[in-house]
Amino acid sequence: KVLNDNKESLAGNIVLLHQHAEELPPGGAIAMIEDGCLDGVDVVFGAHLASGNALGEVLYGVGPASAASDTFELKIQGKGGHGASPHQTIDSIAI
Repeated sequence: KVLNDNKESLAGNIVLLHQHAEELPPGGAIAMIEDGCLDGVDVVFGAHLASGNALGEVLYGVGPASAASDTFELKIQGKGGHGASPHQTIDSIAI
C-alpha cells in the first residue's frame, strides 16, 4: 500500500527515531530509551528501510514485518573412522 501525500491525516507531534546498531543484539534501542527518546510518546510506528522502493515512496503494512536478531550456539559431535567404513562414522562435516 502506498501512503497518500495528505498532511491533514496526521495529527500531533511526530518524532523520527533512527536506532543505531539495530541489527546487532541488543541493538541501540535500550540505550535510546534510557536516554529518554520515548518520554512523552504515546504511539510508535516501526519502519525498516528497503532500498528497492522508489525514491519518495512510503510503503506500509499492518502487523509484524521483520524478525528480531538473535544468536545461538550449536554443538555438533561426530565420530571419526576410516574412509573404507563410512557407515561406522558420524560425519560432522556433512551435518
